[in-house]
Amino acid sequence: MKKLKFIIALPVFLLVSSCNFLLDEPPVDTLQEDELTAEHIQSLVRGVYHTLADCTPAGLILNDCLGETIENNANNGSLVNANIAHNNFMADNSFVENYYYYLYSVIHQANYVINFLNTKADLTDERNVQMIGSLHYLRAYCYLKLVTQFGDVPIVTQVTEDVVPRSPAADVWQRIKDDLAIAADQCRAWDQAPPEDPTAARYYYYASTEAASALLARVYLYNREYNKAKAIARTFLEDQRFQMVSANSLGAAAVGVGAKELIMCISNNTGAYFYRNIFNTYAMTPSGSYQFKPTQSFIDSVDPDDARYTVCIGLSPDGYTTVNKFNYNAVSTCPFTISRFTEMYLIFAECAPDESGLAKLNELRAARNLPPLDKKILDNPSQYVDAILDERKIEFYGENQYFYDLVRLGKALERLVYTKSEYQFLLPIPQSQVNLGLKQNPGYL
Repeated sequence: MKKLKFIIALPVFLLVSSCNFLLDEPPVDTLQEDELTAEHIQSLVRGVYHTLADCTPAGLILNDCLGETIENNANNGSLVNANIAHNNFMADNSFVENYYYYLYSVIHQANYVINFLNTKADLTDERNVQMIGSLHYLRAYCYLKLVTQFGDVPIVTQVTEDVVPRSPAADVWQRIKDDLAIAADQCRAWDQAPPEDPTAARYYYYASTEAASALLARVYLYNREYNKAKAIARTFLEDQRFQMVSANSLGAAAVGVGAKELIMCISNNTGAYFYRNIFNTYAMTPSGSYQFKPTQSFIDSVDPDDARYTVCIGLSPDGYTTVNKFNYNAVSTCPFTISRFTEMYLIFAECAPDESGLAKLNELRAARNLPPLDKKILDNPSQYVDAILDERKIEFYGENQYFYDLVRLGKALERLVYTKSEYQFLLPIPQSQVNLGLKQNPGYL
């Protein structure tokens, strides 16, 4: 990945495409920057979505690997994958550097298109305003990944090639909230077709007001603003447009079976890396590279009676234990879920450590074929937190959340083997950025 100064230097062209749906086909053409006009708005926005979709699969399961629920396959994996699974990073780690630059490439491209829209687009056109809102959502999502995994990071909201210093994490969190507030106000509704394709039925591939609200609920939860998070979660739980899907539809929800479950997802189909590929063995259809597999500790922690057991854990025809959650069709590509409705049950339960919260937690457990938890658990806050974590670990298996859940709830050192020191809660700042003057995270000096 090309690295110039800070993040990615703005190229003289941006990707454009004539595909009918936002992420169905890769961009196929380029234009010089001075040739861009308002006619290219949709193509510019599409390019940002494509950049977001083109993430290496290891980046999509980073928190599962660090949380020791998914590990590298030592017989068919790289040293990079082993470092990810064992939380063993140096400042010059290639995965960390590429992941950091990937997130900033989305941010940089979003900044360019937001500026383009604000200066060249007709802002009386509601579709243009909706697209600006969706770009603020994408930028907020990338900053959320950056602040939770790197801590203090540069805040960049304008097109620049300058070296930008790291901002305090509190400022980054505020930037995320501000962007999501704009997105919630300006994006189209979840059950309305996106401006990119007025006849599309796959609404959840495009940022919506509801997608912004769902992500904002998570941000409030992470920031311990429990009343705000609970209020958003309650709104979702009372919205009849959404519905929890059965456990055996968790994977298929991402391709339409459980449309009322999925709030926002991204496609992972724009490059040579396929999310699905890293879990399948050579004997499976489609054939995969089998780079990652469930850890034995995760397998042992799941009750065999849990309806999610066989959803999460599978056995390949050649006898290997696999991550089965995304093995629901014969297509190599697989969407990656950002937000879905069931998260609102767990947000509400965590924000309400009382009988109302326990009731929502037990509703989820009942849907997963598990017995209810006795209300006596509310007398022990630590046990209640453990119960929340246990549900989040299984429910969001492979969805890139668990490690940060452990960190924010103070359980990482207690539950993990490879994370032995607090400095490992954050990834190192890439050495290339340190060389430009950015301060390194403690423990990586």
